[in-house]
Amino acid sequence: MTIESFSDGSGQNAKGYGSASFIIVKDKYIIYQETIPLTGCTNNQAEYAALTQAATWLVKGGYKEFTCYVDSELVAKQVAGTYQVTSIPLISALQTFRDIIGHHTCRVEWVPRTNKYIQIADKMNRAQVRKMMI
Repeated sequence: MTIESFSDGSGQNAKGYGSASFIIVKDKYIIYQETIPLTGCTNNQAEYAALTQAATWLVKGGYKEFTCYVDSELVAKQVAGTYQVTSIPLISALQTFRDIIGHHTCRVEWVPRTNKYIQIADKMNRAQVRKMMI
């Protein structure tokens, strides 16, 4: 059994709206998806919010081992420790993510925006931001 998440964040547009979306895939089937509205955050903060929400869902669901795919190379490399995190909000976001996964086995891997699940999450983000602008 393979359980994975695919997450995408959308940061501040001209009005300060954004969103964080994630999709949970089990054995190649989407079993859950969610979008969280955000305000006043950068795109990188939104990417971390999406990743953190996905990990929270997986941990609460009792999964001990999982892979989280992100389309942000920066986030993937910061989580891996390849890139240093210097922004205070991102340091906090990374620590929150690490606190959530705790002793679980979690791999965070980068995938291109052309990934079919990332494209779905991106569409979910755009729909959420459109709703917020009404």
